[in-house]
Amino acid sequence: MKKHLTQSYLISIVIFSAILASCNSSNPEENLPNPDPVAVTGIRLSHATASLDIGETLVLSATISPWNATNRAMTWSSSDTTIVYADSNRIQALSPGTANIVVETQDGNKTDTTVITVLWPNVEQGCNRNTPGWGASLGTVGFVTTQEWPVGNQIWSDAVTATGCDKTNFYGGSNNNFNADCRSNPGFPGDLFSWCAVIRFQAELCPTPWRVPTIQDFRDLDTALGGSGMGNLPSGDTVLRDMYIYSWGVVFGGASDALGNLPTGNRNAHYWSQTDSPPWAASWVVAVNGRTGTASTQKSNGLPLRCVRNNN
Repeated sequence: MKKHLTQSYLISIVIFSAILASCNSSNPEENLPNPDPVAVTGIRLSHATASLDIGETLVLSATISPWNATNRAMTWSSSDTTIVYADSNRIQALSPGTANIVVETQDGNKTDTTVITVLWPNVEQGCNRNTPGWGASLGTVGFVTTQEWPVGNQIWSDAVTATGCDKTNFYGGSNNNFNADCRSNPGFPGDLFSWCAVIRFQAELCPTPWRVPTIQDFRDLDTALGGSGMGNLPSGDTVLRDMYIYSWGVVFGGASDALGNLPTGNRNAHYWSQTDSPPWAASWVVAVNGRTGTASTQKSNGLPLRCVRNNN
C-alpha cells in the first residue's frame, strides 16, 4: 500500500512540474488557443453631409463596429474626383457641385457615405454670390483654337471663350461681382471674365485636366522661358520672346476695360490667376518686350483666361 502511494506522489510531481514549465514559457501566448476572429458588422462616418468652399478640406473619421473587430482595414473613394478628392479620410473641395465620399471595410464590404456639397467663393473672399445680374450659365465653353503651348513641364491652352451665356453686358462697377461677359475682346479672341466669375465657373472654364493657373504656374512659365521666375526674361533671347511672348501673349489675348475696350497703346496681355489678394485680384502680365510679371486689378475688370495642365 505504501509503495502505491509513493508512485502516485511521484506522478503528481511530474505533472505539476510540466504545468509549471509551461507557465514559465518565454511566450505564454503560444500556449493559448487562437481566438476566433471578430467580424465587422458596420461602419459609420462622422458626417452624413458637409458643405465646403472651393479649396477647403475636411477630415472625416470612421467608426467600425464592433469595437474589437479583427480586420479594421478600409478604403475611401469619391463619386466625382473633379469635385471632391479623397486622400484617405482627408477630403478636399476642388470645384462646385455635389459628390459622395464612400468608405468601405475590407471585411464584409460594409459602407457609409458622406454627401459633400462644394460651393463657389463666399463673401469673405470678396465675391458676392447674391449680387443680382450676374450670369448663371456660361453656355458653351471652349478654347479659341486647339493650339496648345508646351513650355517646360506645362501645357498652356489658347484663350477661353464662351458662346451663348446669359450675361452679355459686362458691368465693372463693383469689385465683388461675378459678372462674365460673352462678348469677344475687341480685336482679340477670348471673352471677358471678372475674377469672381473665373472662380465661380472654374470647373467649366478649365475642365479636368486643365486648371485655372496659379501665380506659381506663371512663375514656372517664366522660369521655363529662361527667366528668374520673378518676371524678367533674357532681353536678348528673341527666339523665346517671339515664340512664347509676342505671339502667345498678344495675338491670343488682351486686357480690356469694363466697356470691352482695349486701352490705347497697351500691348500687354493680362490673364487671371487663382490668387486672391484682397481687395484686389492678381493677374499676370505677358508683355511683348520680353517680360512677365504680376499685376493687380479689380475683381470686376474684364480679363481673358488661359488654362494650364501638367506636361507629363
